[in-house]
Amino acid sequence: MNLTHITSKDNECLRRMLAQAPFCIDRRRERNFLRNKLDRAFIVADTPERPSMIRLGSTFEVLDRRTGLTKSHTLCLPNEVLRVEGGLSVDSRLGVEVIGCSEGDEVRWETAAGSQRVLIRDVRPPRSATETRQAALSPSGVN
Repeated sequence: MNLTHITSKDNECLRRMLAQAPFCIDRRRERNFLRNKLDRAFIVADTPERPSMIRLGSTFEVLDRRTGLTKSHTLCLPNEVLRVEGGLSVDSRLGVEVIGCSEGDEVRWETAAGSQRVLIRDVRPPRSATETRQAALSPSGVN
């Protein structure tokens, strides 16, 4: 089992999210997986020293090893999914699996449909609050 690294900011935010909805029926299993992952994680400082580590706000691609298809995601909180392009909730099964992983890691998990395997590629760190505001204000929505 690989040691997961989680930033202290993400750890605090996710623990607060889990505490606010401890008995949420929707995604109970995934939230338990997330809680267990946080309990085992090595907490690291919120510095840009690990740009390829997936954290809240990171954008990344996953390559499905079975189908060969690539999809882009941005890891976010459940209440942000609809507002974020390619939003992937951290309490979804894939979200729980990828947080703390890095570019080049392969993630595997079991589902009712069988074993799933994805390769993490092209991780981009979260945008700063200033970059997000500038992008929202620019005419094209992109800086």
